[in-house]
Amino acid sequence: MTPDEARQRLSEIMDRELPFVEKAEQALELGKAYLGVDNGHITKIDPHTNYWESVSSTDAEGPLAAGQIYDLRNTYCRRTLQQDTSIALHNVPAQGWSDDPAYETHGLDCYHGTEITIDNDTYGTVCFVSDTAREPFTAAETMFTALIARSLEHDLQRRQQKNELTRQSNLATVLNRVLRHNFRNSLTVIRGRAERIAEQFPASPETQSLIDQTDRLLNLSEKARVLESVIVEEFDREETSLRSLLDRVIHDVSPEFPDASITLKEADDVTLAVRPDLERALYELIENAAKHTGAAPTVTVSVEAVPNAVRIRIDDNGAGLAEIEQQVLTEGTETPLEHGSGLGLWLAYWIVTSHDGTIEATVTDDGTCMSIELPRTTTTTAQDVHERDEPTLSRVQNKFRAVFDEASDAILIADDDGRYIEVNERPADLFELPKPSLLGRSIREFVPDDLDFNETWVEFQATDRDRGTFPIVTANGTERIVEYSAKPNVVPRQHLSILRDVTEREKRKEEIELAETVFQNTQDAIFLIDVIEPEEFRVQRVNSAYEELTGLTGTKIQGKTPQEIVGEEIGATIESQYRRCVDRQETIQYAEEIPVDGDQRYWETKLTPVIDDGAVVKLVGAMRDVTARRKRIEELSRLDTALETVLANVPVVFWTTDDEGVFTRSQGGALAKLGLEAGEVVGDSLFDVFDDHPDIKAQARRALDGAAVTATNTVGDAVFEIWFQPVRGDDERFLGTVGLAYDATDRDHRSEAHTE
Repeated sequence: MTPDEARQRLSEIMDRELPFVEKAEQALELGKAYLGVDNGHITKIDPHTNYWESVSSTDAEGPLAAGQIYDLRNTYCRRTLQQDTSIALHNVPAQGWSDDPAYETHGLDCYHGTEITIDNDTYGTVCFVSDTAREPFTAAETMFTALIARSLEHDLQRRQQKNELTRQSNLATVLNRVLRHNFRNSLTVIRGRAERIAEQFPASPETQSLIDQTDRLLNLSEKARVLESVIVEEFDREETSLRSLLDRVIHDVSPEFPDASITLKEADDVTLAVRPDLERALYELIENAAKHTGAAPTVTVSVEAVPNAVRIRIDDNGAGLAEIEQQVLTEGTETPLEHGSGLGLWLAYWIVTSHDGTIEATVTDDGTCMSIELPRTTTTTAQDVHERDEPTLSRVQNKFRAVFDEASDAILIADDDGRYIEVNERPADLFELPKPSLLGRSIREFVPDDLDFNETWVEFQATDRDRGTFPIVTANGTERIVEYSAKPNVVPRQHLSILRDVTEREKRKEEIELAETVFQNTQDAIFLIDVIEPEEFRVQRVNSAYEELTGLTGTKIQGKTPQEIVGEEIGATIESQYRRCVDRQETIQYAEEIPVDGDQRYWETKLTPVIDDGAVVKLVGAMRDVTARRKRIEELSRLDTALETVLANVPVVFWTTDDEGVFTRSQGGALAKLGLEAGEVVGDSLFDVFDDHPDIKAQARRALDGAAVTATNTVGDAVFEIWFQPVRGDDERFLGTVGLAYDATDRDHRSEAHTE
């Protein structure tokens, strides 16, 4: 086989869609045939603990078969790691290596090893060995073994990156579905209670239910936060006494369940390098056992060392873990139609798997046994990948793709230059640009001109994660506000962002802030009423103007009924108006009298109902103090009555017209001379009433043109001295005229008689 033929066959193998172990075995068989050696294998090595394991091998049952474990110090691979380069031994004794521990242990005369690294950390080696010596390895052979190592290294790294992305996508699934489901159910309860209670009723069932549900949500939210940190953040491992750790957890859990018996079995202490969050996983599992086991639960905890691992058991005497909760521990996912009761088991699952461990629930008639197994090595082996992810890797990736494509939010991945290289369907609507046209476009194309994109992008890449709101400009020039959650280097040199259009939410937020500003600064007294039942109304809050105008503070009247505030009689009248508004389910206006500090006050009140699902749940009221205006009107009414009395008893005619000459008022004792009664011509045009008197019509036109007019006119047998005066408003706008006619008939007759 020529080098070119070997490289071509290797390329074909690596391009196939195969589980890693199958691909590795085919690559090893190819290398074995090309090099002419007995066996090829891939190792997993932990140089800190001298752990060496064969994870894939062409030797199915020999001493180097997959699963065989040795001390690194007794292998040739230690030299490969120490020299940081490939080692090619064609004849170990002849090359002076006969006293090497590896030769003494395994007796291999031929060894060719190349290191595999992932993210600059040692993963293991690719080795080819024979029991007998051979000719020296050629440069082409060494280059080919290095090519095999690099190809497998690349495939492993790609799979680990995919697994990490899958874990993060599963986190998104948990947060999106479980939180949405649990929060929605709990918030429904909270909303129903919160609308109907106030701080004045701390002992009511509604208040207690609100507190309980709120505490539950806060606890769930905290677990979600911890869960996110488990998936995203990096933790250093520290050697820890598991017995001491379990003692501490049991000590913390026990006070919460005084009727429970929680004990740790006596055993030799076991230490293990673990992350700090393991304590939280054990807390969740022990608490879950105590909480759901029954009235007098018995929980027994044990820890023991097993080959290359540590096993922790948590046994309880309960009815057994529900099947849906068991799925959490075996799959780490949930279905759209089924949800666990909370995030505790999710949290335990993710923490244990982040330790490369497993967690299994076994349900029997005696109860449930939780078995957690934590390996002593610190990273996942290729065999683990095979057993846990192959052939399910395709299913996991399909799930990730489904989440990515069907997410309700816009999910985008950009490269180091800020160009989008992968997006789901949602950004098309957000950016007003089809998905194919968005790929390859730079983020800078969608940010406002006044934003320094380069500086912002550099700062983002230097963070661990970032969240907030951000302005964008769509392809059509539309300005929008997006809420974003972003993480740089979700895989190397690829940066994830999740965007949601919150433009309308931000507008509503501004409107709410504006409404609150208006609420607090308007001159009217504003009040909000909770409609508890059709017959029960309680004050929720009032603005500062209400407090100033009524002398009643919000803290004093909050939660009280009108009768409790102003007494039964006036309160009952107020409540009757509230009931009228509730019954009509529309805005009403009315006048009312409500005293303030013993003084009678007159108010104009407007009530508007807030309707939810066909029922009135609140009333928004606005009161305006019209006491001064009411008194002025009453005073004017008294003066008007006095004026009418005077006018009715003196020989004059008093009238007013609008700006077109239509009578709006006419009264006076001299109307009888004209054959008229008070108010008879109101609504008629002056020009129609005096159609036969061109002189009066001419005088009226002059007055309507804005001139003051004085004249003497004869109407029938009567003689009148007339005064027309134009009337203007405060803004100098012409409103009409006012006139007065004095009956001078008797005076003229006396004058004529005197002249004669």
